Amino acid sequence: MRKEYDFSESRPNPYAAKLTAKGREALFRRYVESEGDVHLDPDVAAEFTDAKSVNDALRLVTRLRKVGQPHARKRRKTA
Repeated sequence: MRKEYDFSESRPNPYAAKLTAKGREALFRRYVESEGDVHLDPDVAAEFTDAKSVNDALRLVTRLRKVGQPHARKRRKTA
């Protein structure tokens, strides 16, 4: 914590003691899902140094997927 934060007048959360480990896990899971975070496996995370490198790689994969997809052909109208 920073030195400029003053917690001398603060009081503990009365609901924190009632929260079990299962409840904390559920709250954490809901927070992570709402933020849109994605957790990488350690071996994958070791290959990327920062968020920019991950985003660049995923953009490349997205472009390559689009290149590999056949275009929808328009049907000719027959008279």
